[in-house]
Amino acid sequence: MFQESELKLAISQPSMEALLSSSRIKRVAKGKVKRKALVSTYFDTRQHTLRKSGVALRIRYDGRGYEQTIKIPSDGPAGMQNFSEFNVDVPDMAPDLSLYQDDALTGALERWRYRGANLRPVFATRIERDAYVLKLGKTKIEMALDRGEIISCIGSMPNSESVCEVELEMIAGNPVDLFDFAQSLLEKYDVWPLHLTKAERGYSLTREDLRPRATKAKKVSVAANSTIFNALHGVLSAALEHLFVNHAPTLAGQPEGVHQTRVALRRIRAALRAFKGVLPWDERMAFNGELRRTLQQLGAARDWHVFLAETWPLLSKAAPDDVNVKPLQRIARNQRLSSTREAIAVLTSRRYMRMLVQFERWLASMEETGELAAPIRPYAERVLKKTLNELVDTDKSLKRMWGDELHDLRKRGKKTRYAFEFFNDLISPDGHKLIKTMSSIQDVLGEANDALVARQLLTLLKPGATEGAIVHFVDHWASEQIESCLNKAGPHWARVRKTARDVSYLAAERRDAI
Repeated sequence: MFQESELKLAISQPSMEALLSSSRIKRVAKGKVKRKALVSTYFDTRQHTLRKSGVALRIRYDGRGYEQTIKIPSDGPAGMQNFSEFNVDVPDMAPDLSLYQDDALTGALERWRYRGANLRPVFATRIERDAYVLKLGKTKIEMALDRGEIISCIGSMPNSESVCEVELEMIAGNPVDLFDFAQSLLEKYDVWPLHLTKAERGYSLTREDLRPRATKAKKVSVAANSTIFNALHGVLSAALEHLFVNHAPTLAGQPEGVHQTRVALRRIRAALRAFKGVLPWDERMAFNGELRRTLQQLGAARDWHVFLAETWPLLSKAAPDDVNVKPLQRIARNQRLSSTREAIAVLTSRRYMRMLVQFERWLASMEETGELAAPIRPYAERVLKKTLNELVDTDKSLKRMWGDELHDLRKRGKKTRYAFEFFNDLISPDGHKLIKTMSSIQDVLGEANDALVARQLLTLLKPGATEGAIVHFVDHWASEQIESCLNKAGPHWARVRKTARDVSYLAAERRDAI
């Protein structure tokens, strides 16, 4: 078994040509460049049994022989693609799972070993690769410059996609040095982080429903016997994965992609807040500021998406006969289009890409020492108590709140929910009930916020863009909507305020976890 940890960077064709002829690369390279023409075919069953299990199976021909490889996701440095890789020589392009004897694969292969006859080619890659071993201080990495294409093997007219990317793979040493080198490439060349593997890109060519799409955050798992370091690493790794998986859908203009990208950014900020007691103040605040800036820049796109998808149908239904709100839909579509373009520009900017690589480097530089080596349970208990106290630190009912106060309460509610989700495996049944109640309150406050935003969006339009009657109607409708939402959420909020301080939300500590 071979453990693979790599960072992928997409690169423009001109920059690829410049990198191929770079004298700097030749100076830090250890030995000569290895040039290979690689032809790889990826196999799966008709039902995609392997893909659904998170497994990639390929056979690669490098001009000298055939090698069969199975890749399975594994733990590794945050921000990198980490796999356990199992390689075996084969005589030809016919897959044979029975050749694997590794204990680490035994359980997984039991379901697939006798399905070899059902395996078929799904897609292939044809790659021209220049590979360099680079010596970066005490760290050694392989830099592979790949040019070629991915071709679907299914259908009478196969789809294809070009490949032009840089793979930076750890061989030995400190991942921080790899990220520093990636940062240097980012500053000099037209490169950007690439979060999809060739396998993921290949599968997306075979079926429409496998193309990148907006995805919600996965459940975070923090074991009761974890250290603070392990918990922090797990929480931020999950948040980064959520961010990365929604990058391509957002660039494709998917409205939900913008929303999930903002959720991922908020979750990263919430994690920095939850673990602020053990993180350096200056670095935490610097990243927090950049994340807040990005969130604000994506806000308009999300607001107009919500307006068209959720608010507009309500307005259209509620509008009286003498108010024609139809022009508002056309205006909103134009605003959504322009704000989405602006959001894409932010997410493809050098500043955003630089921030991501620097953040990944920061995580890679952390070590399980000092406070980070302490048990997570006492720390989680302090964080949850503090977060809850800040949430309910008000004597006001919802009806007495308005505008910024409601918005602030909604933000505090999100921070509370995220904190509880981060420590989900440590939470008691009462804690899960609280989060369920808070989620209900947030949903209703979200509806109230959508109504408030609808009113604000109209004030941002150029004078004369909409008729006065429309503005008056939307203002009146928003007021009624907000009042209705507050009446609905009021009793739930009163119950949370009454009980939040009196209940312990950590599950009883198991003796076998001590």
